[in-house]
Amino acid sequence: MAIFEYKISRKNEWSNFKSILTYVFVFVFLTPLMFHFRFPEESIVDVIPISMIGFLIFLIPVVILHLKYFSINENLVLIYDDFNRSITIVSKKENTKSNFSLDDIKSVFHYMTGPFGEKRMHWWPWDSYNYSIIYLKDNRKFTITSLMNERLELPIGDKYNVITKFYPYPN
Repeated sequence: MAIFEYKISRKNEWSNFKSILTYVFVFVFLTPLMFHFRFPEESIVDVIPISMIGFLIFLIPVVILHLKYFSINENLVLIYDDFNRSITIVSKKENTKSNFSLDDIKSVFHYMTGPFGEKRMHWWPWDSYNYSIIYLKDNRKFTITSLMNERLELPIGDKYNVITKFYPYPN
């Protein structure tokens, strides 16, 4: 039995944001190269604006999602005590500490993309992003994003619900 502490870390940020490197490779390097081999008489400069627009179409939603997740959990620390089956959420910004046991949880809704939920290959750069909303019996709620914990899985049985979305943006 152990105590686990979760907060935003560079490791979690990197694991969520690294998929964008695939799109950098495809749109910045591979697309112009394929264009050059397909149309050797055309200038490679002609495809650069198209590649950059394609890259931005995929980059902007990821940056928006990343900044939203960061703003939600920027000053939060989640401490999970496996032995006592309890959770403490510390807000450094509001200088508050909330303690509750797993029995106090009414439900947890875990929002993620289909590929993430089914542990398949990620197709979109935001597929690794996910978040959970913990609802307590006393009507408090807490949002935990994948920047804090890659996949929040609490041993609470049928109170845990998975909801898949194309774009996991928290409301």
